[in-house]
Amino acid sequence: MIWGLYKILELKRIYDMKKNKIIILVLIILSLTQCTNEPKQIQIEFTNDSKIDKVNEIVEVEINQISKLEILFLSHLEIIDNITNNEIVYQIVNSNQDEKVDKIIFQTSIKVGESKTFTFRDGGSEKDFSNLSKTYAKFVPERMDDFAWENDRIAFRMYGPALEATGEISNGIDVWSKNTRNLILDSWYKGEDYHTDHGEGVDYYKVGPSLGAGGSALWENKKLNKSKNFTEWKIISNGPIRTNFQLTYATRNYQEKSVAEIKNITLDAGKNLNKIEVKYSVDGDSTNYQNVIGIVKHPGEDKGATYSKREKGIFGYWEPTNKLHGNTAVGVIVDPKIIDEFMETETHYLIILKKTSNDSFTYYSGAGWSKSGDFKNFSEWTNYLEKFSQNLMNPIK
Repeated sequence: MIWGLYKILELKRIYDMKKNKIIILVLIILSLTQCTNEPKQIQIEFTNDSKIDKVNEIVEVEINQISKLEILFLSHLEIIDNITNNEIVYQIVNSNQDEKVDKIIFQTSIKVGESKTFTFRDGGSEKDFSNLSKTYAKFVPERMDDFAWENDRIAFRMYGPALEATGEISNGIDVWSKNTRNLILDSWYKGEDYHTDHGEGVDYYKVGPSLGAGGSALWENKKLNKSKNFTEWKIISNGPIRTNFQLTYATRNYQEKSVAEIKNITLDAGKNLNKIEVKYSVDGDSTNYQNVIGIVKHPGEDKGATYSKREKGIFGYWEPTNKLHGNTAVGVIVDPKIIDEFMETETHYLIILKKTSNDSFTYYSGAGWSKSGDFKNFSEWTNYLEKFSQNLMNPIK
């Protein structure tokens, strides 16, 4: 390319003035060609400023951070770990489902105080990571309108209108316990025998009409004011490393007003807790809300254990031992500033939130299993909740 420019400059001396415009035009074309042939790439550095090592943590890159790369190339973007020179599995996120991409996410591990640099470049061809997906959600009309979702650690489901029509009403979060990193929803539903452990895990959690593993409700006159089963669903993104969806609920009466509810739920690869964003809308004038998050209590061979850290917004439950299946671990993390009190009832452990005029709030809830290989005992579960909370406060930047 340099040789070409040199020859053209030499020609400029030979030709007469009438040809100058032609020569200049050629120079411009070749210069553009030179820019086009250069690989389009930028490098972004991320640092772990927290006090704990980051292991397979999600990194979120706002799209304006890679503005030097044209949107045209996002479909075949390539991300390279500069230390290993390996290509990274990533996901393009459009959380608003509009025409504008919001961010790019991927997983990485960075030790305390260390930094990592990644190269973002045009990979030249469209990327397809579907066969490497670690998260998944699906609507299951053939099983009474279940909505189920999972990642490489755990699985959950919530109940839809077909089940409500039979008289079974629940807005609680059900848990499917797994001891495999594989995605199992399709095979378990197909086999229709998920109440038996065939080596990958089992559905033994009983949610019933409760809030289950960290479901939410409104709090009215010191009682749960729960929605019924969801009426509509929408998948926003579905892997490979983040699944995000919405569940819509029918209106219900609260403080003599009609209130509708939408839950926006996100589950990332490698995580046992969901991010749950609750949004209300009310007919007429706005109202004050008081919310509650609950974990249902289950019987077992022993008393189980609880872990309560109000100043950190953490509540953990190690369920009483199931003689056949071991222990289910459940946890909730919420901003401690909005907590009013922790409460225990006959059926639930409850986190009562303060009254507010805000029509939305966000919290995290989820579960683990003693036979998964991830949490052998109560202490390992509470350590996980503590680290999860710290990671929320100190993301990789």
